[in-house]
Amino acid sequence: MAKGFHATSLCLVLLVTACGRGSSKKRSAPKAAVPDLAILFVSGHNGPFDGSPSESYLDLDAGPEIIADLQAAGYTVAAQYYVDDGYPVGGFSGYLGLLDDLKAVRDQWVPFGTNVILIAHSHGGVWAHAATEAIYDVPIRCLVDLDTSSYGWGLVGHDLQNGLIGYDPRDAFVTSSGTYYDLEDVVFMNVTEALEVRSGDSPDGIEEYDESWILRFDGTVTNLWSYFSGTTHNEVHAAGGSTLEVVRDWLRDRLATNATRMSGTTARNSVGSSESRRRCWSSAATMGSMQ
Repeated sequence: MAKGFHATSLCLVLLVTACGRGSSKKRSAPKAAVPDLAILFVSGHNGPFDGSPSESYLDLDAGPEIIADLQAAGYTVAAQYYVDDGYPVGGFSGYLGLLDDLKAVRDQWVPFGTNVILIAHSHGGVWAHAATEAIYDVPIRCLVDLDTSSYGWGLVGHDLQNGLIGYDPRDAFVTSSGTYYDLEDVVFMNVTEALEVRSGDSPDGIEEYDESWILRFDGTVTNLWSYFSGTTHNEVHAAGGSTLEVVRDWLRDRLATNATRMSGTTARNSVGSSESRRRCWSSAATMGSMQ
């Protein structure tokens, strides 16, 4: 059975002395059963773009490091991992499990103060962004994109799974000025803050894995942060790497603030244009602009 935050196993994910189940109608649950943070990690495709099976890897590097750092900062954390697929692979849930778990967290933990964090790498960003659109009423406190990309989407058979999302994620959105964006480059309004890490790495020496900075569905860049690592596609999730140090700093800093959740509606395939300046992030928390 694939691992997940399903309603019947919520108490197994977070090791506590008491475990209770809440619902959208009944607002009472033992505080011990409710974590401060629910973090969902979505891996990309581990292996060459030749039909190789999906595997989870963020549970081996980025996940434990980020979790340990936030626990050291005093947060209680429940975490789960997902693979680059619509369905379970190798004991890990795919996109459909991610949707189920987001619903469960929304109904059982969010009403009692749990903040939801989504962290994705490569193809994982496509599924993560699709999930925030599909479960539009779950508040995502922080979204972290680690060189997210739909490069090679069809080469691993995902064209056959586009129906799970509802459309082809490549060039799925267009601005009023005619610029096209992939799904993983569009942040929906239920996401409070997001950090995008771009490595600048290229699978073919021409096209970068991640070619565009994220923007919001309405075309603005409010509460969106950017970091260019100048490393490799795999370094951005490597344990002990310089990029994860930046991600850890950003998460600690943003969770310590009271950023306002965005408001608005979503209507697929149309994003606005913006002259806003996005904020750059460095480990020294300096501010700047991305051209």
